[in-house]
Amino acid sequence: MLERLDDIDWAALRHAYGSARDTPRWIRGLASTDPRVRAQAQNDFDAAVLHQGFVYEATPWAIPFLFELLSNRETPDRPEIASLIAVAANSIVWGRKDSDLLSKTAPPEFQIFDRIEEELTAALPTLGRLGGAGETDGEVRLWVLEILRTLNEAAAPVVKLLPSFREEPDVLLRTSLLYLAHVAGLTDLALVRTCLDEDGSPLVRWTAALVELRTERQRTSARAIGELVAALEPGSTTLNRTGPLLEQPLTTLTVAAGEAGPEIAARLLPALLRHAAIEPAAELEKPLDIRSELGALLQGRVDVLEPDFFAALLSSVFGPPPATLRSPLSETQRKVLHSVAQAAWTPGRVSIPGMGRAFRLLQTFGFPTERAKLQEMIGPELLLPPRWPRPPRVEASRSKAHTSWIGLLLRWSVPGLIGAALLYSVLSQRCA
Repeated sequence: MLERLDDIDWAALRHAYGSARDTPRWIRGLASTDPRVRAQAQNDFDAAVLHQGFVYEATPWAIPFLFELLSNRETPDRPEIASLIAVAANSIVWGRKDSDLLSKTAPPEFQIFDRIEEELTAALPTLGRLGGAGETDGEVRLWVLEILRTLNEAAAPVVKLLPSFREEPDVLLRTSLLYLAHVAGLTDLALVRTCLDEDGSPLVRWTAALVELRTERQRTSARAIGELVAALEPGSTTLNRTGPLLEQPLTTLTVAAGEAGPEIAARLLPALLRHAAIEPAAELEKPLDIRSELGALLQGRVDVLEPDFFAALLSSVFGPPPATLRSPLSETQRKVLHSVAQAAWTPGRVSIPGMGRAFRLLQTFGFPTERAKLQEMIGPELLLPPRWPRPPRVEASRSKAHTSWIGLLLRWSVPGLIGAALLYSVLSQRCA
């Protein structure tokens, strides 16, 4: 096992902390019989080769060896190895969306994403085997189904060969197989509605309702809407554990609601806000905070979900862009607008690229971007940050940078010349 690991010139590749020459040691450590060595290898590999979900030159080269370890039934901690592959696979999802991040290093970044996708596509037969009924570790199967999800329709040939979700006794696997078929473009709406009516698991019925919502959008049935709302009611435990493929079900539902249009969204958003402890009819003591109040929706995937999530929230309460603004705004509208406006200009609430996307969304929906006008729309109960910087512009930033360099030259050139003259004078006197 891992016989070809040293054939790669790892020293010429890079990860988050520089040269990837230490990567082979970590990969071998993942197969160690010593649990402490394995834990350290998992931590080091995740921190360097998959640092905070980012991918590097070394990442695609490591994937085949992770699959080699995962395919061996004797390898310990196989679910952890599968989860590492899933992190790399998910980079394709957010990486191709995040033009703000890619704009600085587009060619090399896209090559890395392409290489990761190539490695995952080459491993489709292995993924099909590990995701099937022959794999005895259910946790490994769950992670494999999550990896297949990132390939979308490209995974369809393998997904067709997987057991039908109706044949799967495990609830989490049944849920994942149902949703994966939808992502792979294999939705059987009649079967989904049968599942919605007959399956004994509330989580499977909720997933079936979500699939119908994403497929039918504004034509979603009242039965499906009812199932989606029921899972958000106080005391419901339906969404307590969903598995990696539906790790963030509420975000997925919010985005789907926004895509379905304002009529459907209006029936779902109150339940979503209520579930997040933001009752629209309650006192406005606490604003809608995208990172804390709805933090469970975004945790760990901020860069992926921010644009869709913001757009879904705005579409849900204002309709599709450009928004039709009626004065005065409702309480829920003010909270949602305040949350996105805060995200646009408050560092630390969302990622820096997310701030730019939130600002552009305000423009897309036709909201004013001046602080005073936005504050007037939102009302005095929900205050915006006191410092409201002007939106950055390329021309302005170049001009500013140009001016700053001139200022530096003027600031330091005169003292520098005086200092050089004094030094020359002292040296001349000593030489004389």
